[in-house]
Amino acid sequence: MDTVQHHYPGHYPLFLLLARTGCRVGEALGLKWGDIDFNGRFVNLKRSLSRGRITTLKNKRERQVDMSLQLVETLQTYRQKCKQKGLELGLGAEPEYLFTNSLGNFIDVNNWRRRVFDKALEKAKLRKIRIHDTRHTYATLRISKGDNIPDVSHQLGHHSPKFTMDFYYHWLPGKKKSEVDALDDPEYRVDDTEKEERILVAV
Repeated sequence: MDTVQHHYPGHYPLFLLLARTGCRVGEALGLKWGDIDFNGRFVNLKRSLSRGRITTLKNKRERQVDMSLQLVETLQTYRQKCKQKGLELGLGAEPEYLFTNSLGNFIDVNNWRRRVFDKALEKAKLRKIRIHDTRHTYATLRISKGDNIPDVSHQLGHHSPKFTMDFYYHWLPGKKKSEVDALDDPEYRVDDTEKEERILVAV
């Protein structure tokens, strides 16, 4: 994200939206300004951009996804720039859709991936991943820190929390010996420092 902000600042809002909401890139590119509720801090996902055409969402169900404070602030600032862009294009206001190309038209996802996404990864010295993997990153970060599974599932637009849990099971917290140790009698419950000392003595 730091690399994007430095080298591709105009694309930072889109990157941040993907990272903070877990929505699909097509859902992000299908967003209109009327879908954004800054006061309630949520986004209404109603449509998707696929192959240059607006379509329904993958599971046909509209949903609301929460926005973090950072995302709200970033999009508010970005909207002012879009208003200026709209004036320059003779639209009188910002383009209807949040993310558009220099002419105010839909973004070509494949072109954006090659020209911005892949190059940002390269500059950040990160391995090549798919745009869709930002969605998996959002999910794994939230699940690994113990966030509510039904909420994460809803944000992602999965058909059930069970599907989310099955898919991301290996990221669920709890695969630590310390959590198993907590079941032992009190005399066996020691802090990490004491555990390390016991191990060193044993060695």
